[in-house]
Amino acid sequence: MDPRLSGLVAAGITVLITAGVTRAALAFFPRFTSREIKVGTHRIAEDHSTRSKLPLVAGPALAIGLSAGAIVSTSNAETTHVWWLLLATSGFFVFGFIDDAAKATRGHGVSERGYFIMMLLLSIGLVALLVGSGVNQNTAGSQFALATYLGPDSQLILSIWYVFLVLGTTLATSFSDGMDGLTAGSTTILMLGIAVLAGSIAQGWPTLIAAGSLGVLLWNLPSRWSPSKNSDARHARVFLGDSGALLLGSAMAASAIAAGFDLLWPLLAGPLLLEGFSSLIQAKLLVPIYRRLV
Repeated sequence: MDPRLSGLVAAGITVLITAGVTRAALAFFPRFTSREIKVGTHRIAEDHSTRSKLPLVAGPALAIGLSAGAIVSTSNAETTHVWWLLLATSGFFVFGFIDDAAKATRGHGVSERGYFIMMLLLSIGLVALLVGSGVNQNTAGSQFALATYLGPDSQLILSIWYVFLVLGTTLATSFSDGMDGLTAGSTTILMLGIAVLAGSIAQGWPTLIAAGSLGVLLWNLPSRWSPSKNSDARHARVFLGDSGALLLGSAMAASAIAAGFDLLWPLLAGPLLLEGFSSLIQAKLLVPIYRRLV
């Protein structure tokens, strides 16, 4: 089969399977929702009984859809690196699912310190797999290496830069998942952009990620801006959860690295990264300061 046709078929299958499995999981696991309640005086007037918590089922559906798309895409020898990228991001998915399951069963997930340490270790592991498998050498080279005149023996410095990209992107997506459609919609647009820049819109890992996030977006659509008394006005029916958000975050960073657009990535993903780190600063810095002073 022609590589372009194979890539388009893989993308179509990824969209259909991700959307279909998400719908099935929504029907079979409607109560797989986060029971976590963040207490604080700033929430004293909030009625927790009316809070709308959606099922955290889109992450596993996304993993299934991407795996199915990878099987089809690897019918062509030129796209076998997709499996390396899928393997490299699988650790983030597993850790995210464990955190989601803990929130659904115990009411709280992994501690903040443990969460950050695991994210750092997983980022190092992802970069080690990418560098060790040579996936990051499929292009002319790293933009960061070219811009800083790093030589071929500067793998350590380059790897640290890659770890920074992966860690920053995954932290940003983990914080941005709470807004309907933001993570899935941003991922679809960003990965299509990477595919266009790489000249592989009809095949490759970025196209698969865009297809998977589009399948999730069909069930995670943002609602209209204006308030409404209609309880059915919310369009989103599922959340990505940490499993899906971390999978997409690590996949986007890995795609940028593999395509050789590592230096351009912070600019392309600027809105998503800024939103995520804005939430991080508010939740971890400003709110604790406010609690101490008020």
